[in-house]
Amino acid sequence: MRVESGDLVLAVFNVGGVFYVMNDACTHGPGSLSEGYIEDDIVECNFHNGQFNIRTGEVVSPPCMIAQTVYPAIVEGGTVMIDVG
Repeated sequence: MRVESGDLVLAVFNVGGVFYVMNDACTHGPGSLSEGYIEDDIVECNFHNGQFNIRTGEVVSPPCMIAQTVYPAIVEGGTVMIDVG
């Protein structure tokens, strides 16, 4: 899911009931990770097919070389809260 707040554009993922959040823009090009392909805990960018680990933000497959920023998320009363501070 893509979430926008101010200047932030984030991708929110639910992996096995746990929510993970990272920047939506791929670090390699204009791809949107929220529109990418997901398998287990890996998201593949829809632009150049680079892959990131959803849990850690680490690059799994090139052409991406720079890891994603991952933000802590918790669920309170059915609402996903994201710590971007």
